[in-house]
Amino acid sequence: MGERPNPERENVVRFLLLALVALCVSSPVTAQETPDVLPQPASIQPAVKFWTRIYSEVDTQQGLLHDRNNLGVVYETLNFDVNLWHPAREAKIRARRAHFAAILQTLASGKRTGLNTEEQRVLSLWPEDVTAQRLRQAAGDIRFQLGQSDRFRRGLVRSGAWEPHMRELLEQMGLPEQIAALPHVESSFNPDAYSRVGAAGIWQFTRLTGKRFMRVDHIIDERMDPFTATEAAGRLLKLNHSVTNDWGLAITAYNHGLAGIRRAARTVGSEDIGDIIARYEGRNWGFASRNFYPAFLAAVEVDENASRYFGDIQRAAPLRTRTVELPFYTSIDALQDAFDVDRATLKELNRGLMAPVWAGKKYVPRGYAVRLPAGNTQAADSLLARVPNKLRFFAQIPDRFHTVARGESLSVIGARYGISVRELMLMNSLRSPDQIRAGATLRLPVHGPDMTERETWRVTAGDTLSTIAAEVGMGTHDLAAANGLSVDSVLQPGDELRVDGLPAASLDTPSPQPASPADIPAALSLASAGNRPTMPEPDVAATITRLGQQASTALEPFVKRSRQEAPLVADAGPDPEGTEPDLSADPSDYSVADDGSIEIQATETLGHYAEWLNLRASDLRRINNLRYGTPLVIGERLALSFEEIDRQTFEKRRRSYHSDLQGAFFESHHIAGATTYRIRPGDSLWSLTEPRTDIPSWLMRQYNPDVDFSRLRPGDELQKPVIETRH
Repeated sequence: MGERPNPERENVVRFLLLALVALCVSSPVTAQETPDVLPQPASIQPAVKFWTRIYSEVDTQQGLLHDRNNLGVVYETLNFDVNLWHPAREAKIRARRAHFAAILQTLASGKRTGLNTEEQRVLSLWPEDVTAQRLRQAAGDIRFQLGQSDRFRRGLVRSGAWEPHMRELLEQMGLPEQIAALPHVESSFNPDAYSRVGAAGIWQFTRLTGKRFMRVDHIIDERMDPFTATEAAGRLLKLNHSVTNDWGLAITAYNHGLAGIRRAARTVGSEDIGDIIARYEGRNWGFASRNFYPAFLAAVEVDENASRYFGDIQRAAPLRTRTVELPFYTSIDALQDAFDVDRATLKELNRGLMAPVWAGKKYVPRGYAVRLPAGNTQAADSLLARVPNKLRFFAQIPDRFHTVARGESLSVIGARYGISVRELMLMNSLRSPDQIRAGATLRLPVHGPDMTERETWRVTAGDTLSTIAAEVGMGTHDLAAANGLSVDSVLQPGDELRVDGLPAASLDTPSPQPASPADIPAALSLASAGNRPTMPEPDVAATITRLGQQASTALEPFVKRSRQEAPLVADAGPDPEGTEPDLSADPSDYSVADDGSIEIQATETLGHYAEWLNLRASDLRRINNLRYGTPLVIGERLALSFEEIDRQTFEKRRRSYHSDLQGAFFESHHIAGATTYRIRPGDSLWSLTEPRTDIPSWLMRQYNPDVDFSRLRPGDELQKPVIETRH
């Protein structure tokens, strides 16, 4: 016979099973498994609805007149004839704005009876208890927002090529996959997008922020590669979230900068994004920053429910690709022939390669991962074997430089080399054609002249690999590899080095000569360098590379790239952080407090402050009662005097110093990720950073801005950036 049922035991088992289920449902999981949800406070829902309407209902031939601060108040939808010129549009907007301002002034005067239909309608847009003061303020806060629905629809179509990959990658990185909708706000998924301050690509990275995670120069600009840029955006957003612990703040920091959003949270006394949006009134906190997160949430809504808003949308087919890493330099034509891929496809899949490469003025660099259609299944070794030996090079075609003579202008220099003023400004990061001075060195978007047929270099006393590399226009690593040496090899007078750039297999291999090395100056003097302190750089070739790359910028978008679509958020600030776009990923506070004090940051000295203030260091010691030799402590506050310059000038000089400092580092390094590090006995900021490691103290602090490094205890955890060196 079977065992008789035991009701009490069955009840116990049932209870345990239910408890186990409840535990599984309620147990927290790590952010890597399931990222925390995107916060959606009730206070920002009117703004989210507003942007949802802009993205889905109102197109670029229409726009909304609305209250700047209360997006739930929309006065009118303006419609424009397709042939109406921009000045006529502006005139219509001004007239309608004046119309509603007059009505609001009338209502603010206290009139509540005998209202005409239009006055009654405007009053009904506001709460019943609206005050006369609020209506009077509203008269000056009428703003126009151009519609975006047609652009958003085109962005939805384009997004199909990359968004599936983006969602998968972001999820693997432990980020909310909805972040894949952020490019709708940044660029409308236009891979060729360029902003007026040089932010580039689908994710709209500025140059310095991009260089933190990618290669950005005149040969390769990975900001333009949607695949690489997505990973970089993920790393930046992970940094933002590790500092803010909130996705609303982290995503807003993508636009407003980490320092800016941290300053906003401190000022308001809240880390709730709804509170910050409602109450913060910072100097650089404009309409774009305040609305960036609501606009993002609206983009997520429209993207995930596209059929509801637009009907049937046929998105572009996802790009399925594979990569082949190059072990040598070669031309784009050689790759096209060897890989049997048409040029248009190769260009579509390798958007990070810049105009000089496609024009044949530069080789595709060694180490570059060429992206090919996934249907090409031939082994990488077999594909690479089809590149002829005579077209495999160990060095890049060198650049050409021009030293500005007294009285020379950009137009004169451009005419001499057949280059437009615009191109020269872009290549050398010049904001104005009047910015150059005599003695400055300009990079030219052309390869070096055939000044020599030299194949070898005979070493003389004092020669090093780096000085020879600088002289012949090669990288130090390239020169070492071509001669079977390490970069720290000691040369002997009389040695001969190969400097021809030909295939390493044999000097006798018949092949066309690449362009001969340029006569590169031993040092470059950039128009914007000034006399600010910079990081020491013992390697001459690395110095030349760094300074030369600082002077370069991408030529491609202004030659063949399509015209960028207008910003999705009209009235957006000129850059992500107002006056500090290059420091948008830096959480450090470089501002001056109301009491005239500052927070001391890594690498700063009294000498720096004195220089930026046009004072003597002794003046600052006296103001702060500091004895000579007393060290500054990072994180503590220091009182300043603004007798000679104003606060804005000081802040500008301070940020410029840090921008230059970080820019120099990221010319030769990039951040590949971050790890959690547990403090051990004896650890300090000095032992965890340069010169003991490859991490600068300022970068370690950026990843741990709230850590007091003077009080580290064993067991404490830090975020440690993973640094890789560029070769």
